[in-house]
Amino acid sequence: MTDRLSFWIAAATVIVVAAAVAMTGLLWSSAIALIHVPMMLAVLLLGRASWRALHGRPWALRAGRRQILAGVAGFAAPLLFLGAWTMARESGVIGARLTATQSGTNRTTMTTGWQVDAEQPLLPNAGLVVHAPDGVLGETFAAGLQGRWPAMLASLHGDVTLACDAPFAPWPLYKSAAFKCKVTATLQLHPVDQAKPVRSASLTMDVDSTWTMLGLASRRDFQGWIGGELAQLVRKAIDEDVKKADKQ
Repeated sequence: MTDRLSFWIAAATVIVVAAAVAMTGLLWSSAIALIHVPMMLAVLLLGRASWRALHGRPWALRAGRRQILAGVAGFAAPLLFLGAWTMARESGVIGARLTATQSGTNRTTMTTGWQVDAEQPLLPNAGLVVHAPDGVLGETFAAGLQGRWPAMLASLHGDVTLACDAPFAPWPLYKSAAFKCKVTATLQLHPVDQAKPVRSASLTMDVDSTWTMLGLASRRDFQGWIGGELAQLVRKAIDEDVKKADKQ
């Protein structure tokens, strides 16, 4: 193994660029993957130093005419950098990810027809109020259910609850988890014409799913991806249910 630092910097860059192209294609946006080069360099240097130490060979590097990272520094510097990088990534300071994802979802959705229910308490505010577990998954799920809904002669009011435990996936390059959750929603359509009655409906969705993420990503990235995908499933189900109201 060469002792030239320039070689290892180039190797780290090539690995990151190759991974970016393989996962995202030849897009200018994939250049953001270069932020991972320092982390990959630290991994390579730590692996190199460990290999050479096991074979009783010196692991110092050469930067120009200078010798660097000899002795304990050859292990401590890349290890401390990886620790700091991991903390920054898990806290959200570094948010760029380089991943390929795959998921499989089985869901059962039950809805009631839209009907006038005089005893149903009215939800005062338009839009959806979302109750979700604390953490990135719940935050991403709630954010995905905000925004505009189909324009109608009535405004959509709703109360949505996500019940689940966030999956635990600690591995740095491969994250996979089985995940179950239950979503319940109370929906109301408040007509623009206040002389007309408010109609209500309910929705229940049981989700049994598997999620896999391969590449450079944090636990936050993994849980945020799941939360966003769940929000899209629920949003589509609510959209379809609201459209049925016009046919009743």
